Amino acid sequence: MTTYLAPIHTTQLTLADGSEVRVGDTGPCSDAPPIVLLHGVGVSGPLNWLHVVGPLSEHTRVITVDHRGHGRGLKTPWFRLDQCADDVVAVLDALEVDRAILAGFSMGGPIAMLTWRKHPLRVSGLVLSATSHSFAGRAPAVLGTLFTPGWSIAARLSPKIVHRRIIAGLLSWLRPPLRQFAIDEIAAQDSGTVIQALGAIGRFDGSWIRSYQGPVSVVITERDQAVAPRRQTDLALLLPHARVFRTQSDHMDPITHPERFVSAFVDASCAVLYSRVDKDRTEQSSVED
Repeated sequence: MTTYLAPIHTTQLTLADGSEVRVGDTGPCSDAPPIVLLHGVGVSGPLNWLHVVGPLSEHTRVITVDHRGHGRGLKTPWFRLDQCADDVVAVLDALEVDRAILAGFSMGGPIAMLTWRKHPLRVSGLVLSATSHSFAGRAPAVLGTLFTPGWSIAARLSPKIVHRRIIAGLLSWLRPPLRQFAIDEIAAQDSGTVIQALGAIGRFDGSWIRSYQGPVSVVITERDQAVAPRRQTDLALLLPHARVFRTQSDHMDPITHPERFVSAFVDASCAVLYSRVDKDRTEQSSVED
């Protein structure tokens, strides 16, 4: 049976331009690089990572971010993945974090990859889960079946109460109190932005990630009906030095069945974390010698 955990502690962080974004910041501040968790489309940081933050924060500092138009993220007239990548760095700046490991789930994968491409000196490792370098073809359509019906209607029917009732209907299969928490988080989304995000995912081509040579883990969710395991495997093949972790999970299991997902994700994150720590220690030893 799935164990429901209390929502993670979050705060509204003020960025350099005066805008605010919701972040979670948990765990020890040590010499080890923090891990920034980047959520998927249509959800929020606290919802996507509800069951992950506790176990992962036993190893290092863990930061969650709400992306633009999601949860309590930045308001935006148009959704672009590369802007989300810039937002990640803006959060690191506000938290005075020099470098971090980026762990992306689904849409969070392209955001993590783009952050490395645009700001390589700020990224010390990648964890890519239930994601791919390309979603062209069937994958966006399947992702759309998970989220678009409710939001497309809600986008036309502006009253928030209508939006909330649609979301509640879509999530009626969840058990309380997780259901109510999920309703609250998803109803806070900007419905139009979520639809735009689905389009941005479909247009994403990250084949350039093959040039990434840093520490990386790929978590393949073998029962995923939104991002086909074949697509996830294709990503791993672009990164031959990646550590690959396979789990018998579907796309929603980080929220609904964490027992199928969390252990593999934490192991994958720690593989990058301790690889990075060992490398830093080796480099420091070389400098001292």
